Order: sequence, then structure tokens, then C-alpha cells
Amino acid sequence: DFLTKLGVSIVIGIIFLGTILFFFYGFFYNIYSSPALILLIFVVIFIFLFWLSRNYLTKFFAGLSKFDLFFSIVLLIFSFWLMFQSFSYSSADSTFKIGSHLWSDFGSHIPLMRSFSLGYNFPPQFPLFSGENSRYHFMFYFLAGILEKLGGSLAYSLNLISSLGFWAMLLMIYGFAKKIFNGAKSVGALAVVMTLFNSSLTFINYFQKHNLFSILTIKEIINNPSFISNAPYDPHDTIATFWNLNIYLNQRHLAFSFAAALLIIFVCYETFWLQKKYKLGQFILITAIFVLLPFWHSQVFVMALVITFLISLL
Repeated sequence: DFLTKLGVSIVIGIIFLGTILFFFYGFFYNIYSSPALILLIFVVIFIFLFWLSRNYLTKFFAGLSKFDLFFSIVLLIFSFWLMFQSFSYSSADSTFKIGSHLWSDFGSHIPLMRSFSLGYNFPPQFPLFSGENSRYHFMFYFLAGILEKLGGSLAYSLNLISSLGFWAMLLMIYGFAKKIFNGAKSVGALAVVMTLFNSSLTFINYFQKHNLFSILTIKEIINNPSFISNAPYDPHDTIATFWNLNIYLNQRHLAFSFAAALLIIFVCYETFWLQKKYKLGQFILITAIFVLLPFWHSQVFVMALVITFLISLL
């Protein structure tokens, strides 16, 4: 499926790009004094790989339906809007613009990224606990920081890989749902929609206080600056904060890590359920993704490990 392959390619590309740049950062740091050289090397590699796979790419795009093309573009635009709207940098007053619900997490994320872009943080230490080896999955923020070091804006660098990671997760959800339900596009689209919307029942409490059929209510929802339900800070509400999209905005590495986990689970599904025969090189690639996943999100790695173990038993 075209969109599944697209999501997979984003996951593999970001993981290996970050790993290669981290290897050079740790052992050949002087090369970062010439960022133009690094960018030139990657451009040459990209052109070479593009030329090698030109025939495959023709077949790759051939099976794309109009609906898949339209749906993927809509998801791409939404992903970029979501990330860039919540975090930016104003050069006019030299200030980061951060969503009101993001500041707590970004109070640690920004120092972590800047420890790589403005300093030499190897072996990685968490800036808030200097002197201790990092026990936090740092690679996503390393990649954002190193892109700033190569000449980009920190906000643009983080938003770019956050948008691509979120997009890859949605593409994987869409493709996986289609695969399970025999190519039903409606099921794939519904799976994405249900992922994006709040999964709790807080809307019932909300519409008890607001008129469901009022235009003012719609405007209030669109312009709402805070959580509809904010327990335990508000004892009269239910605890539903983490059912919102804010979890992907606060923890920018989460959506990308979910996409990587879905890739691993997708391979398990095809291997054990559909009896698909993967080539040795493909299994080595998936194993490499699995091994590197703890550096991107250790909890998601544990989730993928447990799921893979249970699927193999079944």
C-alpha cells in the first residue's frame, strides 16, 4: 500500500538520519564545523539513491488512488499546521512562542536540544540533572538540535520532524486499518478520525453546560484556549487531559515513536497472520529499527516488545 510505504520510509529515514548524525557527533565532531559539507554529503547520497530507485518509484506511485492522494495531502497539511501553530520563534523580539499547555514540557525539551546545538553533550546528559548520564530518550531532540547546529531555526527544525513523525503515524494507522479490513478505505479514514478526536466522554459534560445547536458554542470550541476537562487541577472535572492532541504536542517524539512501533507490529501481523515471507535484509532492517527505538522512546520500545512477544506466542 502506497501510504503505508510512505509512512515506513519516513520512520526509517528519520531514525537512520539521526543515528548517523549522532555517530559523527560523538566520534567526528570536527566535521560539524563545516555544516555545508555535511549537507552536501547528504544531498549527494539522496540524489544517488533517488537515481538508483527511479524505476521502483514509478511503480511506487502507480498504485496511488485519487482518494489516497487527497487524504494524505489533507493529513500532511493538518500535521504541519498542528505543530507549527503551537511552537514558533519570533525574531522581532527574540522570543519563543509556545502554546499555553506546552510550556511545562518545553521547559526541559529546549535545554535538551540546545545542549546539542550550542554545546557538546556527549555522552548525553540531561541538562536538568548535569553530571548524570541521560536516562531519557534523547535522540529525537538531538536531531532537532543538530539541525539547528547545521544552520536551521530551532523551532523550524523541531516542527519539521514533529510534523513528519505525526504524519507518518497517521499514514501507518490508515494503512494498517485498511490492511486488516481488506483494503476498505472508509475504515482507514475512520481509524484516523477516531485517533485525532478526544477518546473520552467529556463532550457530554461540555454540552450539558453549552447549547449543542448554538453558533456561539462552535466558536467557543474553535477558540478554546484551555482544556475542556482539567482534572485533577479542577476537582469538579474528570481526568481526561491526556486524551487530547496535546499529548503529541507536548511530547513531540511520541507520534513518531508510535509510527515506529506500528511498523514493527505491522511486520509481525504480516509474518504471523498473513504468512508473508520477508527477505533476510528486510528483517535485518526491522531489527535495526527495533534496537534503535529505545533511544527515541524507551516506553514505546517496551510496548512494542510486549506486543511482539504476545503476537509471536499467539
